Amino acid sequence: MLVTMGHMSRDHCLSERERGLWLAFIEASHLIERRLDQRLRIETGIGYGQYEILMRLSRVPEHGLRMSELADQAVTTKSGLTYQITQLEKAGLVDRRQCPGDDRGVLAHLTEAGKRMLDKLVPVHEAVVREYLTGQLSAEQLDALSAAMCAARRHLRGEPQEGTAPVSCRGDRP
Repeated sequence: MLVTMGHMSRDHCLSERERGLWLAFIEASHLIERRLDQRLRIETGIGYGQYEILMRLSRVPEHGLRMSELADQAVTTKSGLTYQITQLEKAGLVDRRQCPGDDRGVLAHLTEAGKRMLDKLVPVHEAVVREYLTGQLSAEQLDALSAAMCAARRHLRGEPQEGTAPVSCRGDRP
């Protein structure tokens, strides 16, 4: 069965090459994320979404971020982040603090227990990424994929094509 775009001009339709790339990208990213989530849960009891929060908190000075900034970086809703932070807080891996100088602002802060949990999570994450993504690519493919994903991320975030990003990419300035 052929699906047509009806009134859309050919200029607005993806080419077969673009459509194939898109479908491969979303399938591969979902499969890798699913495998990562499964392995993290089996080996540590923490899922991928919570791991990402802990990892992002560990990468900033003082190990704390405003909730709104953390939601933006993790590409999640504020309510979704609040739920995950509540679960992490119950586990003693994060705590919430008032933002200095802002009575309404709330910081999510990585605790010492959260840092210890990350020591268990990071090797699992890295093993999955290497097994299912980076370890399957040649150096040239890795460079090309990195350049493409970093350029796409910068565009989506409205950042200059050469500049600092939330996650460093080859070519980003410190």
